[in-house]
Amino acid sequence: MRLAVMTEASWSYDLRGAPRRGSAFLEDLRRNTARNFMPRSYLLLLDNSHTEYGRRFLDLLLRSRHDETVVAGRTGDPLTVVASSNRWLPRWGPATGDSWPWQLRGPDRASLADWDAHRPTRDSEDTWWYPLRLRDLNLDEVRIRIELQLGGNSDLAPLTRLTPFVHRLTGGLPRAVHQVLDVLRQAGPPPDSGPQQDRWLRTLPDRPLRAGEESASLADTALGHLLRDFDGAQRAVLTECAATRDFSVATRLLSPDDSLFGEIRSRWLLTGPVAMVPVLHPWLRRLLLWRLAARPEGWDAVHELLAEYYRTEGKPTVEMYHQLARGRTEEVTAHLARRFTAVPAAQWISEFDAITAAPNRLPADRGPLELLGGLVPRRPGGVRDTESVIHTLVTTRWVWSDPLADPAMRLGDIIADGYTQLSQLRRNDIVALFNEAERYRRWRDPQTAGWEG
Repeated sequence: MRLAVMTEASWSYDLRGAPRRGSAFLEDLRRNTARNFMPRSYLLLLDNSHTEYGRRFLDLLLRSRHDETVVAGRTGDPLTVVASSNRWLPRWGPATGDSWPWQLRGPDRASLADWDAHRPTRDSEDTWWYPLRLRDLNLDEVRIRIELQLGGNSDLAPLTRLTPFVHRLTGGLPRAVHQVLDVLRQAGPPPDSGPQQDRWLRTLPDRPLRAGEESASLADTALGHLLRDFDGAQRAVLTECAATRDFSVATRLLSPDDSLFGEIRSRWLLTGPVAMVPVLHPWLRRLLLWRLAARPEGWDAVHELLAEYYRTEGKPTVEMYHQLARGRTEEVTAHLARRFTAVPAAQWISEFDAITAAPNRLPADRGPLELLGGLVPRRPGGVRDTESVIHTLVTTRWVWSDPLADPAMRLGDIIADGYTQLSQLRRNDIVALFNEAERYRRWRDPQTAGWEG
């Protein structure tokens, strides 16, 4: 097999100069493969096929293939095209995919047999597509990238221990991992794990990232790529929409129309299946929340609006999520204390996890223990009743849930101790609390980023 690479510039030239060369292109390939000592097939790689000329090239190629193979009855051409796209192509139909006969497949299962088994039964002679949605990197793949990029430098080698942090922060998005590693390589944070490194990583989105002679913050660079072609007004609305997990609710309350939701969905910037709650990709959402946190009045206003909305909807868990984002730890503690005796322990843990995954705008110049010290109130006489234990758990896990606030997850043992104390304060149904304490003591980072926090 021979490999050919066509960039956007080269195919745009071809299309402008000879828009009807598709059939000739395929005929040339057929003739080449018929000659002695020549490859029997070709692989063509197209980058950025979502652009204007990228789409025109693919359409031209498909029309030529249809005319020659389906209409004229010739044998199939010896060409496989792999085309990258950062969004849903218009010719496929609505971005939801509801009316499109193909189903997006994961790259790990890609094969000729899989394509043959899952392509639509109708029009089988003319179904050339095999859509694959590339997944994010898992924890081991992030570790390999870090070791390859940083491990060969003795000064940077200690930073390979940051694999869980980088995976947790970026959600495994390949470009995001690459950008974060570039910042670490260029800026040289404290190599040893400890308070100084924690404080340095706390402000990672504002750290400079150089690209050639240009330099901008990591957040500006990453958002500039992710939100290319979005204007200032759209970006401002998106920043507020990041305040809540359910992106559909956010756009319904904060966006003037449905176009923003459709554009984000068509660019595959939402995580998970479309049928589930649509959530912004964790890396994009993290950066937008960082931007929103720089506007305290805007942060409080949007979370107050969302808390009120979920209160009227009868969803107290999500309401408390937004109250915690506003820093109302006492109110959240009182709610969870009431729930502690009203529901089974497993359900309470689930609600607790959902609430304490709330975003924060805590000071950006402090490490996790300093942040926690500013949140835990002093109780007279060292009283350790249920409410005080829950308050400590709420504030600790709130900090722990943010990878920028607790990069090394140092607060896990404090959370474990809190669950142990809760198990001693509850009269029955304590196994789930013991298990949760053990989970934090022996924490193992998940392979994928679709997890709590």
